[in-house]
Amino acid sequence: MGASRHILFAHISAALAFAPAIGPMIGGGLGQFWSFRAIFLFLVLLSLAIWVYAFVALPETYDISERQSVNLWPIVKRLVGNVKVLTYGCLIGAINGVIFSYYAEAPFIFIETFDLSPLAFGLIGILVASASVIGAQMSKRLIGQIQAERIILWGIGAFIVGSGWQLLINRFLPTGSGLHLVCILSGIFVMLIGLGMALPNCLSLALVDFQDVIGSASALFSLGYYFLVSLFTYGMSFFHNGSLGAMPLYFLVIGSLMWWLTRKFLISSK
Repeated sequence: MGASRHILFAHISAALAFAPAIGPMIGGGLGQFWSFRAIFLFLVLLSLAIWVYAFVALPETYDISERQSVNLWPIVKRLVGNVKVLTYGCLIGAINGVIFSYYAEAPFIFIETFDLSPLAFGLIGILVASASVIGAQMSKRLIGQIQAERIILWGIGAFIVGSGWQLLINRFLPTGSGLHLVCILSGIFVMLIGLGMALPNCLSLALVDFQDVIGSASALFSLGYYFLVSLFTYGMSFFHNGSLGAMPLYFLVIGSLMWWLTRKFLISSK
């Protein structure tokens, strides 16, 4: 059951990795060949199409006769009192916060510094998002051979290496050159492979002790880590200064914190 759950989350993470990458590609093309108004028109039409599809094609699965009143306070106390849940919440919040921060900061890097068109930036986003898919597939292959906590640690290690690599090349390569662009992309690729390895295992293990109240616990847990996502994303906007070093340095600090949390509360407790 455990291995199947890990594999399922690996598939889900791989699919979700492309969601934030498709947007810049479509938006970049619409904005470049038409105008920014075309982007908003597309969003309106897409939203209507999704709503109609959901209304027509998705059946209701909830049996209202089985509805039960749930006291959330005891579940909150169980969540807050569980060190592993708090650790996984911090890791998931940090990983998603890093991904959101990358997509917020990347246009300043690739469009302003490297003078790429919006469409070219969108196409690079698809290439970069494939790194998360590769990471998730690596996690799926490793899960039968290595403890999930070790895979998380290895993924965070790859994230730290990718962030550090970007800092080094920003220091020693001419800014804006073709080689600089390729090296930046390679560092981001390694970084997102690491996150792709770590995230599905964090999601799979976070609430294994809450199967009796999994619905309510999942809702509360998601609320908590999305609050962290917003904080980490805000942090990127706070430290943004127009330089290429701000993002990898910020990510290196976050990666070091994730490494310490994993070693302290997940690996050492095994």
